[in-house]
Amino acid sequence: MRDRLIICNDDGIQMLHHCAPGRVDESIRSWVDFFLQQCHVDIFAFCTAFPDKTHHETTVGERYVQTAGPVPSQSQLHNRLALDELVAAGTDILEVVTDQVHQRDKKILASIRMSDVHHASDLYKAMAPAILREHPEWRIIQQDGSQDVALDYSHEEVRQHRLAILEEILTGYSVDGLELDFMRSCRYFPAHEASNRLPVMNDFVRQIRGLVDASQANRQTDRPSQRLLGVRVPPSLAECPGLGLDPETWIREGWVDYVVPADFMWLDYGTQVEDYARLCEGTDCGVYPCLNPFAAEWVNHRAVNAYTPNPVNFNRRVFFSDEQIRGCLRNYDERGADGVYTFNFCCETIDNPSFVEAVHAVAAESPQQRRSKPASYFFLPIWRHDQSPSGADQKSRTLRFGPHDQVTFRFRTAEAGREVSAGRLRFRVYNLHEQDRLQLQLNGQVIGAEAIIDRRKTNIHVAADTRYAGMHVPPHIAYEIDLCQCAPLAHDNELCLTLVERDPLIDSDCMLEAIEVDVGWTGTPQTVGYSLGGAES
Repeated sequence: MRDRLIICNDDGIQMLHHCAPGRVDESIRSWVDFFLQQCHVDIFAFCTAFPDKTHHETTVGERYVQTAGPVPSQSQLHNRLALDELVAAGTDILEVVTDQVHQRDKKILASIRMSDVHHASDLYKAMAPAILREHPEWRIIQQDGSQDVALDYSHEEVRQHRLAILEEILTGYSVDGLELDFMRSCRYFPAHEASNRLPVMNDFVRQIRGLVDASQANRQTDRPSQRLLGVRVPPSLAECPGLGLDPETWIREGWVDYVVPADFMWLDYGTQVEDYARLCEGTDCGVYPCLNPFAAEWVNHRAVNAYTPNPVNFNRRVFFSDEQIRGCLRNYDERGADGVYTFNFCCETIDNPSFVEAVHAVAAESPQQRRSKPASYFFLPIWRHDQSPSGADQKSRTLRFGPHDQVTFRFRTAEAGREVSAGRLRFRVYNLHEQDRLQLQLNGQVIGAEAIIDRRKTNIHVAADTRYAGMHVPPHIAYEIDLCQCAPLAHDNELCLTLVERDPLIDSDCMLEAIEVDVGWTGTPQTVGYSLGGAES
């Protein structure tokens, strides 16, 4: 599958929250239509199993909130009643979604979370499957002897149970295929054994491909197209072996029709799309890198509100501009994407449908259209740990430095070989005093004083300007630099900072953890604080 498509994943939960009692069927159909008609979605990937609990009715797994007992929240009760209303009408949610997608002549995939640990929290304890309680010996045992809340695919019984859930979907519903979501929750084997378990997961994926192909003969004559098998995988190949995943084999053997490189949760301009595009070259397997609506991991307000350089409280609900989405997609286009995958936008659909529509409108642009319009690259710290859940190094995203230290912030663009007629580089250095002096370099060339348009200083923690409403930032100096007077941008870039002079009365480090690069326009100037002027000798 190499068509230029938009694939959209819907987790089903927000869809259920949206359902009006007495009109559940109608509510689901209107929800699906929003994505198919207003958002230009070609394939609707509906998360119907996670993986032992399901949204649809099942005799193999367990339906979500099916038991009559109490649940932790009113929303879960609402969802139970909505699903029960469909059963009373002789149908279920997967059947209704499938029918509506097919009425619009689009494709639907049953998306399966290959692991899920929501039940680790009290709020989601109703999602804990019986198999976990009844067979604790099948849970992942880590090297230190601790027991995970996720099941270990090393056990044949775990694999067979989940294969039966997939087979039930393929034989009982007219879906157009399956999607295996390996980015939820990135725990399949004991971490210290995962790289040795590649053959186990390879055989499992091979069996799933066999189920998909075998089910093709039972398809309705009005849906003659071959059923698909897609996978959501880590944002780089390097992260896969540590999870026990081997997408290179899956692609080479022809088991999967598309791959979705994706961060676990956040929008990531640094996704290594080229890793997968190289593997898919000469095959029918497509690459559909992921857009997420969320910005970066939440941090404690108290940490931000201190005057020392603590991580910034990047509200996860920063609403990315068209230019920022376009910059991310230009990175994807440049590195071999066949189309676009959108994930978790269902979480914004009830409150912010115009934002969801706007993102999908940019996703529907052709690569040529995206290259002809202004773009912005917005690099955030994303995870507040040394590693992301899929194992990617995160330490280089937040840089702390003292006097005479040089630090390097690496970032990707799709601008190599292009002349920048207008553009800005913006970043904040936290805990930097106006008496301090930085030396700045972009791609090995010093950024001269003539390129520094403005430096704006604030001495208190503040909510940022209207570009990122509600984002709290500690004291900083914000730099605004004219890209036209800097070294040319490359595919992979380096911004180097050296603190050449430091006020001796300050006994703490500086910090850098985010930059913006506007290309083809001058963007929105930073307005927080007071100006120190542009020059810095």
